Amino acid sequence: MWRRFDEGLKRAILSAAEEAKDNRLTTTLLFQRVNAECAEAARLLRRLGAPAALTDVEDRRETPNGVLGLTPEARTAFERTYQIAADLGDWSVRGEHFLLALVQNPETSDAGRALARAGVHWASAGAALMAMHPRRLRAPEGVDVPGLAARRLKKGVRAAAGRAARLTLGAPRYRKSFTAYALFHDRTARNPYPMYSWMRRKPVFWDPRMRQWVVTGYADVSAALAENRLSLRSFSPSVLSDEELAPIVQQEFRLLPGHLDRQMLFQDAPDQVRQRAQVAKRFTPRVIGEMRAQMELLVEEMLDGVAGRGRMELIADLAVPFPIVVIMRLLGLPEGERARFKKWSVDYFTHITFETTLEQDVVTYQSIREASEYFQTVIQERRENPGSDLISLLLKPDDRGERLSDQDVISNSMMLLATGHENTTRLIGAGVAALLTRPDQWTMLRNDPSLIGGAVEEFLRFDCPVQWVVRHLREDLEWRGHSMKKGQGVFLGLAAANRDPAQFPDPDRFDITREPNRHVAFGYGSHFCLGAALGRLETQIVVSALIARFPTLKLEEPIEWLDSVIAFRGPKSLDVAWD
Repeated sequence: MWRRFDEGLKRAILSAAEEAKDNRLTTTLLFQRVNAECAEAARLLRRLGAPAALTDVEDRRETPNGVLGLTPEARTAFERTYQIAADLGDWSVRGEHFLLALVQNPETSDAGRALARAGVHWASAGAALMAMHPRRLRAPEGVDVPGLAARRLKKGVRAAAGRAARLTLGAPRYRKSFTAYALFHDRTARNPYPMYSWMRRKPVFWDPRMRQWVVTGYADVSAALAENRLSLRSFSPSVLSDEELAPIVQQEFRLLPGHLDRQMLFQDAPDQVRQRAQVAKRFTPRVIGEMRAQMELLVEEMLDGVAGRGRMELIADLAVPFPIVVIMRLLGLPEGERARFKKWSVDYFTHITFETTLEQDVVTYQSIREASEYFQTVIQERRENPGSDLISLLLKPDDRGERLSDQDVISNSMMLLATGHENTTRLIGAGVAALLTRPDQWTMLRNDPSLIGGAVEEFLRFDCPVQWVVRHLREDLEWRGHSMKKGQGVFLGLAAANRDPAQFPDPDRFDITREPNRHVAFGYGSHFCLGAALGRLETQIVVSALIARFPTLKLEEPIEWLDSVIAFRGPKSLDVAWD
C-alpha cells in the first residue's frame, strides 16, 4: 500500500514518525503533519474554515516492549483512508483522503475529535472535496453534491464516444500495457492463455502502467530465472527500503516485509544458499520417496471418508487437506491445528501475491503475530527435545557451525507451511480438471497407470499453479536490446513461457505423453522450487488413487476458477461424482 501513497502523504507519515518521541504515533500527530506537508489537504481545511492549526492532548500510553508503533486509532484511520480513496476511484492515496477518514467517524480518533470541535464534519468535508476535484464522479457515501449526476452523464457520453473510436481504429492497438486490470478480469481468470499468446508477440517489454518489465517468451524467462543480476529480494530493498521508510513505520505500519524478506524464498546468495542447504537434505527425491507409503495410506483414508457419498468437492475434501497434513507432519506440527494453520497460510499468500487492501494487511499482520508467537514456542520445545522434523533441522548448526536466528527459523517455518501445500492444492485441482475435460486423456491414463509421471509434468506445463514471479534488477542490464535500470521490477510469466510454441509444439494441446517437456513451472536455476519432488509425488499419488478408486469420475458442475492469475491458477471448487 505504501506505493499507493502520494509523495506528500509519505512525507507527512515520515515526518510524524520522526517527531514521535513517546512510542505512540497518534492521529493527532499524523494529522498535523498531513496539514503541513499536503497542499491539497491544507486547501481542503481552508475551504472548511478550520483553524490554521488544530492541536489536541496526545494519549501517552506505553506500547508492549517499548516498540514504537501506530496507535490502534491511527491504524484504523489509515485503513479507512485507503478505502475512501478506492471508493472515490483514486489510484493515489493523498492527504485529503486521510482527513476524510478522520471526520467520517471522529469519535474514534484523537485528531477526529479535534476536527469535530472545529466544526469539520463528514458531509461538509465530502462536499468540499468534490468542489476541489470537479472530475471525480463519486462523492463519499452520504454526501449529496449538486451537479454530480450531470457530470456522470457527461462522462458516460465521453466513454461511449471513446469506445466507438476504439472500435473504428481497431482495439489491438490499445492493448499496449500489461495491466493489473487485465489480469484480474474474470474472463482472463477463466482462461489467461489467449492474453499470454498476444503478449508473447513482444516477449520482453516495459509496461508503463505497472512500471515493470514483462517477460513472457520461454527462452527469455528461462534465462532471467538463472540470471544472478535479478534479485528475489522484492519486499524490503526494492519496495520498502530503509531509505524510504522510517524505522517506526517499518516496525509497525509495514511490519510484514520484515518477516517476508528473511525467508529463503525472497533471499539472494549467499543467505539463500545457506538457508536452503539446511532444508534441502529433507526434500531430495530419495527422502521424499521414503514417505510414499505414508502418503498413499493418508489418501486412501480420505477417499474412504467420501466413497459412500458418490460425490465430493475435490478441492475442499482432498486437494486442500491432503498436502497440508503432509507438510504438517514434515514440520512435526499437531494435525489438530490444521484449520488454524490454513488461515495463516491463506493470509500469507493473500499478502505476497499482489497489492492487497490495507484491511487485509492488518489481518495478515495479526496472523503473522500469532504464527510468530506459536513457532517461538515450538522452537523452544525442539531445542529441549529435538526430533527429525524440519524445524529441528533448521535449528541445527550447518557444516561451518553457523546457526539460523530464531527469526529466520520462524519466517522459514511459516514459508514452508504455506508454500508446502498451496501449490500442490492448485496443481491437483488444475490437473484433475484438465483430465476430466479431456476424456481421451483420462482413459489413456486409466489404461496405463505408468504414464502418471508424464501426466503430472503436463499438468505443470499446461496450467502451472504459480503463473507469475517477480524479480528486481540489482544493477543496470542490457537485455535483448533493452536498457534495464537498477531497481526496476521484472515480471516473469511462467505460464506464458510454458505455452510458447517456439519450445512446445502445439502448446495449447493437453498431452500426457508429451516429450520432451522442459517446463519452467518450478522455476529454474538456484531458486528451483525446493518442494518440487514433494509436489510431484503428492500429485501422482492423489491422481493415481482417484483413477483406481473411481474410474468413472466425472465433473458435476462447470469449473469456477480463482479470481485472478496473479496469485495461483486453479479451480476454486471441483464438484465430481462417480457411479
